[in-house]
Amino acid sequence: MMRRHVMRARWVLLSSVALLSAGAAGQTPTASVPNWKGPNGPIDLRLQDPALIGALDLHAHLDPDISGGGQVPRAMDAVDMAQIARARGMRGFAHKTHMDVSSAASAHFARKAVPGIEVFGRFALNVTSGGLNPAAVMQFTSMKGGWGRIVEMPTRDVRLPQNDNRPWVTPWAALFPNMPRHVPTARNGELLPEAKAIIALVATLKTEGSGRVVLATGHATPEEHVLLAREARRFGVPVLLTHPGDNVTDAQYQEVKKLGAFVEVNADFYQEGESAEEKIEFAVKQIKRLGAESIVMGTDCGQLNNPLPPDCIALAARALRAHGITDRQLDAMLKENPARLLGIPPPGSRPASRPTASLG
Repeated sequence: MMRRHVMRARWVLLSSVALLSAGAAGQTPTASVPNWKGPNGPIDLRLQDPALIGALDLHAHLDPDISGGGQVPRAMDAVDMAQIARARGMRGFAHKTHMDVSSAASAHFARKAVPGIEVFGRFALNVTSGGLNPAAVMQFTSMKGGWGRIVEMPTRDVRLPQNDNRPWVTPWAALFPNMPRHVPTARNGELLPEAKAIIALVATLKTEGSGRVVLATGHATPEEHVLLAREARRFGVPVLLTHPGDNVTDAQYQEVKKLGAFVEVNADFYQEGESAEEKIEFAVKQIKRLGAESIVMGTDCGQLNNPLPPDCIALAARALRAHGITDRQLDAMLKENPARLLGIPPPGSRPASRPTASLG
């Protein structure tokens, strides 16, 4: 048994050295990425990187959430993530739930189980939470500890074609034909009154301990991202555009930047079935287009088809450095801007978790 642990540690060390060498040489380290997939899901590579020290990942997918029936299972829960985050020196993370408000409760338990790690909840206003439901928002932000801090507009259920192509998300539709199966936020270039009402409500909320509540835009169209950002900023609500794509125009990006919104760029470069090079190139393009000062980098990892979130951060940091992104820019996107968005003390104002070589 000891020999197997020694061999694994040696393999991880050699893989890390290869990655560092590739980054130092200015080469794209895609070919040097260690095999992160085991027979039962992602392997904890235990990668270390300066970008991890004090990092806040505001987009981690963790158990017991599931993004609708038949979707990609999660690799670990919030307590597992808190333990790994502490071992890598991270400041904390947000547990994102697509289908209910339970991430606020997960944050409470993870903080209790792993002292020193800052865990927050993030949930989306999909059908299972009642859609654009003020009661769900109140429940989420009122849970013990006040760690439910990011309210997100609809994701999985924002449009009917998405659900029509994935009938397992709404297996009850045949039994309840009159029940809504999607949650629109805008129509004919205007936000719906219900969407405006949710934003107005968020503007009035403070969680336990006077924590402010953030609005994330969800799986929106380019036009919806802008409409939501405009309305939220009108009420003084901090805004995070949820991983917008390349279909957002430069003019739209510049408008949301002027509004003071943050734009999310994800670190899930090595997701199975996706092109790592294309994802890296898009991330670099976003950083150059908007400036690191306007970007929050979350992982969008935690599923079985991705490396574990801390490894996603380490791998993404090395890939971005190989494309000219600096440590200063990485610190802004992974540490400073997430803290600014949440309204919590900036990095360096609290002791960082000390990284450890192993979880034991």
